[in-house]
Amino acid sequence: MADYDIGYKKPPKRSRFKKGQSGNPLGRPKGQKQVAPAAHEERMKTLVMQEAYRLIEVSDGEKTTKLPLIQLLLRTMGVSAAKGGSRPMRYFMELLRSIEEENSAAYSAYIKQMIDYKVDVGREFERRKKLDPDEPDPVPHPDDIIINSHTGKVEVRGPMTKEDEVWWDRIEATEAEIAELTAMLEADPKNKFLKSELAHERKLRDILARAVPDYRPRPSRRKRI
Repeated sequence: MADYDIGYKKPPKRSRFKKGQSGNPLGRPKGQKQVAPAAHEERMKTLVMQEAYRLIEVSDGEKTTKLPLIQLLLRTMGVSAAKGGSRPMRYFMELLRSIEEENSAAYSAYIKQMIDYKVDVGREFERRKKLDPDEPDPVPHPDDIIINSHTGKVEVRGPMTKEDEVWWDRIEATEAEIAELTAMLEADPKNKFLKSELAHERKLRDILARAVPDYRPRPSRRKRI
């Protein structure tokens, strides 16, 4: 029998802490302190970007949808401008004009870069080709860069990297095989082997098309054949 009552604030002696012994020998875990960002960090920019693209649930008629915060703010400003608010209208138009000017300047710089590349690399490639007929083609090939002088539009109808060129070459080889098998099958329509091979090449072409969705026959290919 215990020599005292066991109850509230009176635990059994065997389970009590000894005098002078802490109930938490490791001490209270300290919380993480706020550490100032290093000189090279831009933590505020990161936080601003995270908040700007945080999804907000909004009502859209009878439905609800989620929009990035920045899109919601722009929509609110645009609606206020449409309702005749002079200040939102001015801010919205200034923002739109600055974006369009930046896009135009960036595209103009891109066109100039592609024209310079087409002229300079094309001239150097022709010089090297005369010295060494086995000189490998540059990537992208100057002939694959199509510049429309009327619209100012630039198209690259070919691979942009050596890795892309592997896919392009494989697609062109597959299409050439399909064309040859098709012609052979027209001359021998009952040939089961040709039918099987043609089906295989077409399936392969579909797989390659997913890998290079913007593929189109490149103009420079005609010069290499």
